[in-house]
Amino acid sequence: MGRMAHIGWAFGPEFFSIPGGPLEFKPRPAGIILYDEVTGTALLLTIISMTLDLWAPRGILGIAPFYETWFLKLNDPANRNALWVRYSLVQRLGGAEATGWFVLFDAQREEVFQRRYNFKETELALSAADPLYRAGANILERRRARGGWEGVEWDVRCEREVVPGGELIPPILGRLGIASSMYAAVIGGGTFQGEASCDGRRYVFTQAAGSAGHLWGRRMGRQWRWAHATFQDPSGDWVGFEILSAQGRLGPASTPVVTSARLWKGGRLHVSLGLWAGLRNKTFSRPGGWSFRVHFDGFIAEGDCASREESTARLEYEGPRGESLVCRSSMLGACRLSLTDRSGAGIAEYRTQDSAAVEEAR
Repeated sequence: MGRMAHIGWAFGPEFFSIPGGPLEFKPRPAGIILYDEVTGTALLLTIISMTLDLWAPRGILGIAPFYETWFLKLNDPANRNALWVRYSLVQRLGGAEATGWFVLFDAQREEVFQRRYNFKETELALSAADPLYRAGANILERRRARGGWEGVEWDVRCEREVVPGGELIPPILGRLGIASSMYAAVIGGGTFQGEASCDGRRYVFTQAAGSAGHLWGRRMGRQWRWAHATFQDPSGDWVGFEILSAQGRLGPASTPVVTSARLWKGGRLHVSLGLWAGLRNKTFSRPGGWSFRVHFDGFIAEGDCASREESTARLEYEGPRGESLVCRSSMLGACRLSLTDRSGAGIAEYRTQDSAAVEEAR
């Protein structure tokens, strides 16, 4: 069999070059092994990671440039504390780097404790089966996240998934090569429990509202705005809202900003996703945060997001192509969500002052 130059977007929406020599297919029960006889590299492509599993890794160790991150965020309803953990992999032409991120938002002390730890490439393992990601003591499964290093430790699990997952960047943009970074909510909303510790302080999370996400791509996103908030309807039902606004690239040029959103209300998922919807939806800068306007089928969602400086983490990322990104993120943010019909008549309004995830990255 002759040399295979590319693997298609079964790994996600991107294309990857394979260094080395001739490749041959070797069938295995879990999928297909592509074996490079020159470099001795074996690549396992499981069927589940090629299709519907939003959790499964989209990249392959040794394929660069590429990055991939999974995260979980949760807010305790009693003490108002929040936890945000990230499991990251950045593959550059010079090698790979696995990073663990731990950010604890202490609402009582009005402090943010953030730590990061870089693992050796040899400590990292990815799999389409649980655990999905393992780097040292950092272990990610589909409904459980645990890990730690000197001074920090956590172990949390999703007890009940309320809002189903789904993509927030139109898949067509990835397939066309316009979106260099993709994002999927793997748990759109649910309740979590567990505990974390930082510098000897123990934090317990019980019936904590949270979510989980998965990002991947050949370049980190630009002009990135993201927010996630949960509310309670007067009837007692769960209301969940998530919005993402980002900019793509076409060669050296930047594309217009595309904005997508998901709303869970009344036991039904409403999605504003697609090229036309993404261009029609908007976010706007405002003092202390940003506002949004999103068109759903039959109604409009408007509102604003904000975070206080003392409850905002500042993380610096370096992407797979050496690009730098500064992310300002708070899990104790404020969000107002107003729903109106096409005539402008009010449907509902929801607010939270200290439990929304509000993020901007530049």
